Amino acid sequence: MTYQFENFYLYGAVEPTTGASFFLELPYLNTHAFQRWLDSFAAAFPESLNMLRLDNGAGHKAKAVHWPSNVVPVFLPPYSPELNPIERLWRDLKDQLPTSRHRLSMRCQMPCAPASNTTPPPPCNRC
Repeated sequence: MTYQFENFYLYGAVEPTTGASFFLELPYLNTHAFQRWLDSFAAAFPESLNMLRLDNGAGHKAKAVHWPSNVVPVFLPPYSPELNPIERLWRDLKDQLPTSRHRLSMRCQMPCAPASNTTPPPPCNRC
């Protein structure tokens, strides 16, 4: 028996003081997908200057990334995920995934909501 899994990647940002958030589900984890998310994020918040905390992932620092004028990248020191608030959300989402072999037989079966009720659930924008 062969198991096949359909992967997807959830890109997101959360404003820690207000809970405002932006999430986008994309089929790849690469520079092109990050750029698509970045452009969508900038368009969703056009009136504000958005400081985006990021790890030093290759896709975030690629020369091909075009930073919109209303988004400023703030790169964290290496090996410091605890300084990025979104990492707590990713951990909580992963904790909610069922561990059975049938865990994601259909796309995005898991609810896009953190374990904590203090943060509003992020919208699942599919492309």
